[in-house]
Amino acid sequence: MISTESIWNKLLSRSEDTILTTYNELNNEEKRTVIDHLKKMVTEDGWHIEQMKSARLAITVIEEKGIKQN
Repeated sequence: MISTESIWNKLLSRSEDTILTTYNELNNEEKRTVIDHLKKMVTEDGWHIEQMKSARLAITVIEEKGIKQN
């Protein structure tokens, strides 16, 4: 089983292929949780600017590739 930390490292990697591969390995509930958390990272105070940039890119990659967030 892959660790939560490893999943987040991959989702915030700024590598399109890594983001998509990792996201696609998640179940629907996990995908919803990830999207919700990424959105919090880009809208809420307290996140480091580089974390915010990584989260914004992850959202963009996921949405632009048309992946369903069921």
